[in-house]
This record gives sequence, structure tokens and C-alpha cells, in this order.
Amino acid sequence: MAESLTSNFVGFLDDLKKPLEEIEKKAQSLLEASDGASSDFVALVLSEVKKASSSVRNLEEKIADVQRKNQNLADDEKMIKDLDKKLNEHFVHLQKDEAGLQE
Repeated sequence: MAESLTSNFVGFLDDLKKPLEEIEKKAQSLLEASDGASSDFVALVLSEVKKASSSVRNLEEKIADVQRKNQNLADDEKMIKDLDKKLNEHFVHLQKDEAGLQE
């Protein structure tokens, strides 16, 4: 479930990134072509878009970190199950050995 949620969120962030990149390009072009008061407004828009883009990148990094941690937990869980299985097998052998000694 958590894996599905992070995958959906990654897709959502990808959907956000594309328009932000386009807006940033257009705002940069407008800033270069503007003069006077309009350049202040365009600079503000560009600044806000860059902040939003940065936030998206930060969220992507956090999601990647969570995905790595989830994978590590899954690997640890598999290792624990394998060790538990081996311990149970050894316990069965010990019980058989003990039963053989008691006979």
C-alpha cells in the first residue's frame, strides 16, 4: 500500500514538474524581454516558480529516500524470514536428535 502511494505521488510530482518547467522558461523569456515595472512582476513570478520547482525536487528526493528505506525494510524482512525458517529447521533436527538419544 505504501509503495503504491509513493508511486502515485511520484507520478503527481512528474505531472507538476512539466508545467513548472514550461512556466519557468516562459517567465525567463518575458524577463529578458521586459522593461521597467513589468520586469519586477515577471521577476517575482520567476522567483515563485523556481521556489515551486525546488519544492518539487525536494519532495522527489524525500520520496526516493522513503523508497530506499522501504526496500531496505523489505530486504531485512526477507532475511529475517529466511533466518527464522533455518532456525525452525535446526530446531526440528535437534528434536529428532533428542528423540533418537532418548530411545
